[in-house]
Amino acid sequence: MEEFRMSEQRVRDPAHSLSRIKQAFYILKCISVGRTWNDIVKEFDDDEQLVTIWINYLKERNYLNAFLVVTDEGYSFLKNFTDSAAGEITTLHR
Repeated sequence: MEEFRMSEQRVRDPAHSLSRIKQAFYILKCISVGRTWNDIVKEFDDDEQLVTIWINYLKERNYLNAFLVVTDEGYSFLKNFTDSAAGEITTLHR
């Protein structure tokens, strides 16, 4: 599995610093590399509701299955989206 590399830059408020679609992308990317629910929620300033909303969105789009495993469609979304937004997304990890 590809390692999810993060830069040394930090974003003070990741829940509000990214556009909506980039929040969804970031959550999907975290799940794809095995980050836990708790890790992701911490990244979003402990906003469980926001993370739950995005996870439900990702399930509805068939990017995640019921077991929170990234689907083929999810990996395709990650691949297509990464080229245009990866630089911004990598600045979130604390």
